[in-house]
Amino acid sequence: MPANRGQGLGIKEKAQLDQDNIKKWNAIPTPEHVFPALKADIRADLIEAWHFHRESVFRSELKPSWLFPTDVERIVLNDKRGIIRLEDLRRVCNKPTACYWLQSAQGVLNGIRNDPDQVTFGAMYEEWRACYPENRPNIDYGHFLANPVRITSAGPTTVSEVLEAHRSLCAQTSTLLTQAHAKANERPENIPAWYAQYNHYSLTPLYPAIILIMDRVNDSAKELSTAADGFLRLQRFAQLQTILLVRTGDDEQLSASISFDSLKDQSLPLDRSDATGQEDNIIRVTLATAVKFITNLEEREASAQPDTHYRKLIDPSLCPWAPEGFEGDNQVCYDPETWADANLAMTERDGCDNNFMTWQSIRRILARREGEDFYQFEHTPFRNRWVT
Repeated sequence: MPANRGQGLGIKEKAQLDQDNIKKWNAIPTPEHVFPALKADIRADLIEAWHFHRESVFRSELKPSWLFPTDVERIVLNDKRGIIRLEDLRRVCNKPTACYWLQSAQGVLNGIRNDPDQVTFGAMYEEWRACYPENRPNIDYGHFLANPVRITSAGPTTVSEVLEAHRSLCAQTSTLLTQAHAKANERPENIPAWYAQYNHYSLTPLYPAIILIMDRVNDSAKELSTAADGFLRLQRFAQLQTILLVRTGDDEQLSASISFDSLKDQSLPLDRSDATGQEDNIIRVTLATAVKFITNLEEREASAQPDTHYRKLIDPSLCPWAPEGFEGDNQVCYDPETWADANLAMTERDGCDNNFMTWQSIRRILARREGEDFYQFEHTPFRNRWVT
């Protein structure tokens, strides 16, 4: 089978070919004595499977706040102060910034502007992911580039009003975190078990210092990013859609102040009357540029403050299940190499056909050697007809 099989095909044709390959490799019996010969390759594949599983769960957890048409998982600004509840802490914490959606950037749903643009999120996610080695950002305990804050028709309309609301939300978050951390450290019998999770959440130093504001959606960017096959290219969209980066002036917790000097040659016209004279604090750039800037700032602060605790934790809720025989040892699930070795041990004990993870891994490896795909590590797009 030629190694370039499938290249040059359209997305629909490639999908059909993938389905044909899945049927073929599902039907093939596990070759005898293949496990010892492929053990090293299987281990490497299982390590990749561990990472893939965690990101798949993470992606599903992001959907309600960014893609769902309801505000159940979103923070909503109905005034210039906003409200942070205890359950909002996991939405705000462990992120370098917030993304505020003005009414002008929201689509109309049921006659009301209450629908943040979904393509913007898809492009933001892919740009954020690409900023990290092997496309593996920290995804534990809700860490992401930003949390969305949807502004209603009764909420802020100017940049200064959004800044006022952001300061209020940060102050409320700090107060609630102090209370939650104190509660979590009480005697276990006095508090619900789930309270302990709040020890893993904190307001990052960057969060009070910089924000993103979506004030318009470039519909022409969607058209220009959509190819002849009808699929929208998120990377292209991120290079065309613009967003505002805004310094708040609250740099006290940072290793150095934030400057937009490095972005001057990439800046675009502000085109906002409420930003006149604020060019040092407000800048319009492409979404791709903004994501890289925030990510670089976060890395700068991480290097200056290496004890940032949320970066060192493994979120158990993202991890795959323990293989049979290791159910009592949850630590097996929290490390990719340990999890891979546990699966190999189960396979040596019970056989290749009695451990689905290695059964699938063997076929993936053999298919790859023939230039074919079998359940490759490719995430389902957040929406149909979106591709990177």
